[in-house]
Order: sequence, then C-alpha cells, then structure tokens
Amino acid sequence: MTICNVLQHSDNEVRIEYLPLMRQAVKDGKLEASLLVRTEDRIATEMGELHINGEKMKYYPETKSFNVWSVFDPANIDKKRAEIGLGPIAEYLKIRFNFEWNLEEQIKRTEEFLKEKQLQEN
Repeated sequence: MTICNVLQHSDNEVRIEYLPLMRQAVKDGKLEASLLVRTEDRIATEMGELHINGEKMKYYPETKSFNVWSVFDPANIDKKRAEIGLGPIAEYLKIRFNFEWNLEEQIKRTEEFLKEKQLQEN
C-alpha cells in the first residue's frame, strides 16, 4: 500500500516502469485491483488521454463542477471493471464521491474529448 501511494505521487515515467509489476501483483492476489486502476488512470490523465476505469474526477470550468474525466468506452466500463474484480462505476462514484454516473453524459464527454484531441493534432 505504501509503495502504491509513493507511485501515485511520482512522475509518470516511474509509474509506467512499475505498472507491469503492479499488474502481476493483482493477478497473484498480492495487490488490490483498485490500486492498479488508480495508477493506470493517473498515467492516462497526466498524458492527456482518456482513462479506462473511471477513477479520476476533473473540474470543468464551463459547468463550474466536477465530473468524471473522459472515459475510454464508457458504455463498456462496467465490463472492464468487472474483469479486474471491481464493482460497477455507478457504485464506486456514489460511495467515493457521492456522484451520480450518467452514461449518456459520459459518452458525450468522450466524443467531445476525442474531437478536441483530433483538432489539436491537425
């Protein structure tokens, strides 16, 4: 647990280096999946990418509110979470942040994120 907390506050280069070890530790039952997905999502968000597991919140100035950082494939997020032993995203967000998951809104956020990223690349 302590090592995972240190990794959370390290730079992405260090996180990426230890990611394979964390994945193996989860497979071996030596590390909670929640610690792995927190690291995976932090890596993605710090790289300005979509995150996978719905673990990261972001402040959106246009709505003056917090919401889930844009998610890769929001329609299938619960399937992905279940594959690694996590519960549904709606449960997690309600318990952790008292936040309501809105699939349609998240699909829209992801589409907007991808459009903006494509504009930046062109």
